[in-house]
Amino acid sequence: MKKLMLLGMIVSFMGLVAGCNTNPPAPAMTYEQAEANRAYVESIQDNDRVRDHEERMRQVEAIERINRSAPPVNIYR
Repeated sequence: MKKLMLLGMIVSFMGLVAGCNTNPPAPAMTYEQAEANRAYVESIQDNDRVRDHEERMRQVEAIERINRSAPPVNIYR
């Protein structure tokens, strides 16, 4: 069983190595394409920051609602 697994791993590794050689290299990116990609990534990051901030504010508001609705705590000595 182990020999069969080892043989399968070797065959799949050889297929991976052979497949890497057949793929053509990616064309060089122009400056305009690089700038467009950078702007796109930054817009995604900005959207993520806004979404994270909104989620934190919802959590804070929920905690404040819970605190307001909780009965007062009296500590007696």
